Amino acid sequence: MSALGFPDVDYVFAESVAVIYGFIVDGPYGVLNGYFAVKKLEYYNGPKREAANQIILGENISNPKNNDAYTRLPESEAAFHQLKDGSKVSKYVAKSRDNINGGKSEIVWNDSKNELVTDPKAKGTYNYGDGKLEHAIKDVVPWIILGTGENDPSTMGERVIDTVKAVPNFFKGLYNKNTGNNND
Repeated sequence: MSALGFPDVDYVFAESVAVIYGFIVDGPYGVLNGYFAVKKLEYYNGPKREAANQIILGENISNPKNNDAYTRLPESEAAFHQLKDGSKVSKYVAKSRDNINGGKSEIVWNDSKNELVTDPKAKGTYNYGDGKLEHAIKDVVPWIILGTGENDPSTMGERVIDTVKAVPNFFKGLYNKNTGNNND
């Protein structure tokens, strides 16, 4: 258990909650629906997202700083991708949706070491949502529940705390964008 009481094995926890909730709401039929819904979310959030990002990025990823296909996002939007060693990171998202999976690839680049971030807790993930609200629903919520996939060492509790910590920077970024004072 984490310090907040969340289990360290978020996939098992999510499955258990879905099965129990399903049973309470709809008996045995609800158990099956809940279980299969979580399995679908696990696939969507882990292997499918990882494979989609890797297909677009390929094997030899270079610094996307001068790549016209990617846009560097403001620092406030890289809040979930910070490294423990304090390295400066930049987050880049493809400018257009790809024809293969219908989303946008994402690169998190370690500017301090000039290399791709591959740490499961901080790496880039494939994005299905456009705009802030859709991105929050389709990309951030699954990350809060399950991380970047089964090999993400962070717990749901840690991701909730990271989300709460990132909220002020998120709103700062929105304010600066709306007023033209973008200091990121």
